Amino acid sequence: SVLSHYVNVVLLFLFAYAVFDKQKALIASLLFAVHPLASEAVGWISAMHYLHIVFFTLITMIFHYLFRKSGQRRYYVAEIVIFILSLVLLRNAWVLTLPFSLLVFDQLILNRKFNFKSMLWILPYFIFAAIHAYINLFGGFTARVTDLKQDYYYNPYTATPLLNRTPYIVFTVIKLLISPLALTVYHEGIYISMVSYTAMIAVTLAMVVVILKLYKKASYVAGLILLIFISTLPSFSPVAIAWFIAERYLYLSTMAFSLILAFVIPYLEKYTGIRKFTIYAVALLLAFYTIRTAIRTQDLLSTSNLWHATQKVSPYSFRVYNNLGDVYAREQKYDLAVANFKKSIELDPTYADAVHNLGYVYLQMGDYDNAWKYLEQSYQMNPRLYGATYKMGVIAFYKKDYETAKIYWLKTLELNPGDANAINALNVLRQAVAAEAK
Repeated sequence: SVLSHYVNVVLLFLFAYAVFDKQKALIASLLFAVHPLASEAVGWISAMHYLHIVFFTLITMIFHYLFRKSGQRRYYVAEIVIFILSLVLLRNAWVLTLPFSLLVFDQLILNRKFNFKSMLWILPYFIFAAIHAYINLFGGFTARVTDLKQDYYYNPYTATPLLNRTPYIVFTVIKLLISPLALTVYHEGIYISMVSYTAMIAVTLAMVVVILKLYKKASYVAGLILLIFISTLPSFSPVAIAWFIAERYLYLSTMAFSLILAFVIPYLEKYTGIRKFTIYAVALLLAFYTIRTAIRTQDLLSTSNLWHATQKVSPYSFRVYNNLGDVYAREQKYDLAVANFKKSIELDPTYADAVHNLGYVYLQMGDYDNAWKYLEQSYQMNPRLYGATYKMGVIAFYKKDYETAKIYWLKTLELNPGDANAINALNVLRQAVAAEAK
């Protein structure tokens, strides 16, 4: 992940050097290299595809720039081939943001005004993206909705409507980019007062006004601002198929924000007349970003630190307390684990994972009655929880109720074919039955 990130840093430097100038390329690449907001995407192995999307986005933009400046169609062919390659290799919904990024780059950063004739060069991107979505993602949409409902206990159809959640998303993105202080995996469970929500609406409207004004005076900056929000397009889906916001979604946004700073900082030096303002400002930002990135990375590397940090920011997130319960259970601090799982259930009584985990802790404590109670309840809440059926089989086995144990372990294999624990348990069961028969 770190290597992929620094490949993207080099590509950003080459891109900005070609499109803008050396100073902006240097400032943007340095700030992007150590920006704290990139730490989740870089430090979390399952977020690697966000780094890959930016890699393909930058490569495609570089070739598109070469095509527009030289007029040589070999560059255009190369960018299309690279985009198709990204669709084949990445095969996820987030890669569909690339055509929108390229459209903004072409119209607002290269042309610096809307030109419908040049838009035709971007049309193939949307055609190939639509084909990709139809072939590879259409069925995946239904699967994603099912997974969100059954595995993450999040119903996309009853989630906060798009119009209501837009101010929160826009405000949170801006806040995270400007002030990347507290770390949280879940941007949920945060109390929002009417005053705060009104402020979020005001910030969103102000951002729209800023983009419209910059379009006339500095369209390239307006384009960079739009790129910030393009990376979060799935969050703006009418049917919610992603979390409202997650820091890993903002990897491209962080790159665009670094480019904006590369314009703003030298402008402030010119406006204020302070000599070497750019050097001092960049140095201070680099120091601040480096320290915050180091702290965030430490939190990401430690499960305990991560969930304690998240709990401070999202004190009403039922998922946070479930994960804290896991941490305490692994540390064999069972009383604290029970308290956190119960807090999670209190915040969301329909959260089957926390109910299951509470039952598992009681199993570890040797309290089989409470363990069975909560494991059975979790299975009734989510019939896909094969972990619950396996553990209920374990309890039945401990109580020498071998027939019940067999029923639940066979059910586990039905839900999760090839489950090694259930297969081994059934073998042990046969041996136990045979031994008693003798």
